[in-house]
Amino acid sequence: MTRYKLLEPSALLVRLALLISISAACGCTIIGWVWNTVTPPEKIKPRYKIPKSKSGQLLILLEESEHLVAHPGAKTHLYRQLKEEFIKNKIVESVVDRNRFVIAQLANPAFHSLTAVEKGKSVDADIVLSLEIKRFTLKEKLQEQWDGKCELRIKLFDVAEDKILWPDELSIEGEPVTCIVKPEGNRSVDPDYHKKFTRKVINEIADKVAKLFYEYEKDTRGKLSGEES
Repeated sequence: MTRYKLLEPSALLVRLALLISISAACGCTIIGWVWNTVTPPEKIKPRYKIPKSKSGQLLILLEESEHLVAHPGAKTHLYRQLKEEFIKNKIVESVVDRNRFVIAQLANPAFHSLTAVEKGKSVDADIVLSLEIKRFTLKEKLQEQWDGKCELRIKLFDVAEDKILWPDELSIEGEPVTCIVKPEGNRSVDPDYHKKFTRKVINEIADKVAKLFYEYEKDTRGKLSGEES
């Protein structure tokens, strides 16, 4: 059986340096390949890891959602997209169904005056994710180009202990989450582009919110020093 001898670290570095030198002479394509080969994806830790004992049922609260009124279906899609992200990435076991939440609202005329924790109790939630929507725009003005922007402030509440889990109680306004989305495709001839772009912005902000709570890999391959990630 053929045996392969492992290279000493010094010999490996020499060969790598030689390969990079050859790549420089042959052009950027090979340099990119070399960089991709030796650069592993960066692991990003969660900003807050929800304790397993608290990760049973989550209620998603969309506060100040009048910013979404001008965009039909946006509020429902945001709720569904957040639910999908939290379940898919195993952040929580389940998310309160939106229909159940609406029924709880209709059953209590004073529902809107309840605290986040009280709303959570009304639907048997273990934790409540409150999202205050500070901004949701697709254009600054009607005649301007598409330029999606969304700004949220989020808080996570423990229902049983009636307290804020994250961020700490000193963060009165909550954790800021923002996204800016640029348009793609031939939008001038697409009659459904408003709807498609709305979903694109919502998908982006839902992804950013979920990534606060689980570890993920940020692929930096193909990005050389000085390039934007």
